[in-house]
Amino acid sequence: MSKLTQSWISARCLALAAIVSFAPRAACAAITVDSAGDDAPGAPNKQCTLREAVTNAVDHAQTEPDCTTGGTTTDIAFDSHVAVVNLDPKLGPLQVGLDSDVVIHGPVTVTLPPGVTGVSQFFVDAGSRLELDDVVLENGNAVEGGLIRADGEIVMHGGAARLGHATLGGAIAVRDRATFSGVEFSANTARTGGAIEIDSTADVLIEDSQFFANGATDTGGAVSAVNGFGHLTIWRTSFIANRADSPLTGSGGALSIAGHGTVRIEDSIINRNVSTGPLGGAGAEFGVNARAQIVNTEFRDNQVESLKPTAVGGGFAHRGGALGSIDVARSNFSGNIAWVGGGAFVGPGSLLTIENTTLTGNFADPAGLPARPDSGSGAALYADSAAVEFRNVTVKDNAGVSQLSAHNAAELRFANTVAWAPQGVLNCDGQGARVNLTSSMQSPDAAGASCSLAVIASPASAVFDGPSTIFTSAAGPPMVAVSHEIWSPKSGGPLSKSGDKTTCSDPALVGGIDERELPRAVACDVGAIEGP
Repeated sequence: MSKLTQSWISARCLALAAIVSFAPRAACAAITVDSAGDDAPGAPNKQCTLREAVTNAVDHAQTEPDCTTGGTTTDIAFDSHVAVVNLDPKLGPLQVGLDSDVVIHGPVTVTLPPGVTGVSQFFVDAGSRLELDDVVLENGNAVEGGLIRADGEIVMHGGAARLGHATLGGAIAVRDRATFSGVEFSANTARTGGAIEIDSTADVLIEDSQFFANGATDTGGAVSAVNGFGHLTIWRTSFIANRADSPLTGSGGALSIAGHGTVRIEDSIINRNVSTGPLGGAGAEFGVNARAQIVNTEFRDNQVESLKPTAVGGGFAHRGGALGSIDVARSNFSGNIAWVGGGAFVGPGSLLTIENTTLTGNFADPAGLPARPDSGSGAALYADSAAVEFRNVTVKDNAGVSQLSAHNAAELRFANTVAWAPQGVLNCDGQGARVNLTSSMQSPDAAGASCSLAVIASPASAVFDGPSTIFTSAAGPPMVAVSHEIWSPKSGGPLSKSGDKTTCSDPALVGGIDERELPRAVACDVGAIEGP
């Protein structure tokens, strides 16, 4: 066991001892695994395997005599020469049950043979808890949770989950509480939830992690949360090159969120994800009545590749519902592609508020004609019988038939917002309503003032300084640097100091900051960025 691991365990024991509500532990030493192999229970050979160590940790006793030390502790560590543990699939998953709290300290890789079917690595029983610190899990195949089925609580700090396959949750099926911090999820596959499937009323935190090249044949290329889930929080995490890849059902290239729970995505990157099914949502799909908050998050180069006319929303798609809502703040949508709603789509009955955000360079592809008559509409955003309120937003240079589209009973409301279309593109189309709440402007287009906003007669060079970039980086292994494009207002130009002060300063609206979280002046600018 390394000195670092020994120090970590000692600190943990002292912390636990200080919490009087916890029952005192009989021993603070860890059970030390000194074998890279796997043994059936009760097979003495004077070598402590991981399976035997887990048995002793669960039983709080020295049930397996090969593990000669630490029989009453629930902490497990590894001898310095054990870097990889090879599990025997014939022995089934490691069982964490009996209301136990098992902690496994790496660094170590736990693996099943490549190509194994019908067995995962861990099963965590309801009421139990498994914590993995710096543990890499590779290879596994099961109906639920290719690597871990967690009916109880699962915690992972560092490490990775790779090459898992399942019907539900390629790497992990979550049924209770879960925390994933600094974890890499890659090359996992499933029907639903390529890496993680979240069910029931689970509360889940994902932070400082990366989801790369995971895939689903139904929903949620990286993560799927279904059946009225509780709360999902995603923080400082990147979702890159994940796919929901089925022409019949695939949706939610990175994320698929259903049910009446809540999701918050903050300081994150959703990049180069793909959906090929009939619903779309290449970056994220939010189901009917889903409630979401998106803060300081980049949706970039996500693409709906489906040829189905119902497939919408390159960045995200929200299916609507009277109970559904989505709030977007200080975010950026760039390079996303779909037939309609290149940047985003929001459906009937729902409310979208979007503030301090830039939508630029997204594309609504007109090639969907005649299958979808409005193909090419809403390159930045498409609203179908939904209410959308823009507060200090910049909509610029999105390509297609129109940048913003309001269909059926949709209403687009603008405050301190600028819509600037490239030549030949409408700023707004559709039969829905457009309302200038205050101080919003647009470039002239083929329809004159298609968004019903004040028209700016000046050329773009007199309106904007830019483009410039904000450089952000998502934590997690490996670090992924991303820059996104912003457009500052030209000093003295028509956007400069032309914004409504009340909207800019009201904490419930724009909150006195811009997309970069820099303070706005007393006389604020129109658009996502506050200029000099």
